[in-house]
Amino acid sequence: MGKTFARALRVMKNPRLIINFIRHRLFHLVGDRTLNDGERFDPTIFKSFGLSEAASLARYRFARRIIVSSGDILDIACGTGYGTLMLADICQAITGVDISPEAISFARKRYQKKNNIRFLVGDLMANQISADCLVSFETVEHLEDDLGLVLAKLVSHCRQKMILSVPYQEMPGHNRHHRKFQLNEQDFSDLAASGSLRFFYQAPSGQITNERKDRPETLIIVWERTSAISALI
Repeated sequence: MGKTFARALRVMKNPRLIINFIRHRLFHLVGDRTLNDGERFDPTIFKSFGLSEAASLARYRFARRIIVSSGDILDIACGTGYGTLMLADICQAITGVDISPEAISFARKRYQKKNNIRFLVGDLMANQISADCLVSFETVEHLEDDLGLVLAKLVSHCRQKMILSVPYQEMPGHNRHHRKFQLNEQDFSDLAASGSLRFFYQAPSGQITNERKDRPETLIIVWERTSAISALI
């Protein structure tokens, strides 16, 4: 609610943003489901309506730094595919998967710009694809399935390194699309049994640090399989 209220205040103080905001809402009303009523982000669509979202882009830039290079990457809940393209030049192959046919159709048209990229329609809990590295941002909180089962499923398809993000300690009812609330570090602590586990925190501005300061908006989980670490020693 706080984030929405702050954004509304900025819009009201700027006539140009008011016009762009109206255009943006009309965009959804005409029936385009690509952004899922604002749950998905795409920089090109947002830019055309005079809007921006630094946090989403920052998470993929962060993933680039953490992964560095990889044989293959799996981008679960890739949305419109912009982040899949951002990771494509640090790996041999990357697969973006999303449950939305509309989002995947958009991704194929807009972001399948390299030969090592493919986009597939698919459900995480039915996924059969594995990769060296797995990225999944703002996904877990949408699922009805038990969190332990979801994490086990993600781990089972990741051979080396996994990067997740979830809203940090989000209050129940804050987002009608979410099914899991008040997620924090403890909810992911069981991952430490099978690998190294690190937590990072993202501020509303998009900045990511390894220290919890003020009121982080997003918790980022970085997990690396123990066997992968041992192979490097």
